Amino acid sequence: MVDSRGKILFSDYGHSGSPALSRPEAEDLLFRAAVRMGTRKEFAEKFGGIVYSLTEYGSIVQYSIPLDRDAKAFLFVQTAKMDGPAHTRYMTIDKIRDVLKKHGYG
Repeated sequence: MVDSRGKILFSDYGHSGSPALSRPEAEDLLFRAAVRMGTRKEFAEKFGGIVYSLTEYGSIVQYSIPLDRDAKAFLFVQTAKMDGPAHTRYMTIDKIRDVLKKHGYG
């Protein structure tokens, strides 16, 4: 979980337990994700609120999901890229959003 300045509010690793990036690299990545989220916020009035952002690399997929209407904090999820059709990425975002709604976000 990250604030709008890229400060890590909470961090955890899944089953693999081995982060791909060092702590400084992760902080830099999250800062840049926060900057991109801030850029997207500039257009939210014209296009509607930000629902999520998806970035796909060769081996991973990253999701940035605002936790409030103003995107002052967002959830950043990085997962291994799954083989199969592209729609599986959207099934993942639906699962993440369902968990967030269950806990009062979104």
